[in-house]
Amino acid sequence: MLLSSINSQLGNVGYVIAVEYGFYIFFALCLLCIVAVLMAERYRAAGRGAAAVTVERTGRYVFALGGAATIAAAWLAYLRW
Repeated sequence: MLLSSINSQLGNVGYVIAVEYGFYIFFALCLLCIVAVLMAERYRAAGRGAAAVTVERTGRYVFALGGAATIAAAWLAYLRW
């Protein structure tokens, strides 16, 4: 809903594609968090606490790397624009 409302307000401009990519990255990072928590909880329920901790830490690292990569990509796109 938020993406549709922003697209309707902006009209037909070139940077709408960049805004859409930003939303897709945001949605992917949200999905990553959800999947990591679900996997960790399943491992905990199965009695595999060490695997749950590994999944949680890996999810955090991937999320941080994804956020940093998003910021770096936005900065590079800004410099080229």
